[in-house]
Amino acid sequence: MQGDADYALVETPNGHGYTIKRGMHMGKHCGRVIGIKSNMIIVREQVRKSGAGFRVVKREIKLKRKEE
Repeated sequence: MQGDADYALVETPNGHGYTIKRGMHMGKHCGRVIGIKSNMIIVREQVRKSGAGFRVVKREIKLKRKEE
């Protein structure tokens, strides 16, 4: 994939493969995928603040290319 993409193929450390698309939920805070680039997935999620309430954070999850 080059530049922005419609989907990403990812593999978890335990060997399960998934197709990730923009708009899907992922992660332990059930974030929403807001962007997919050739080297990362960008996820926006709500994280509980210390005390009361939540804050919105944007996380960039780096993708590793599988060695052939």
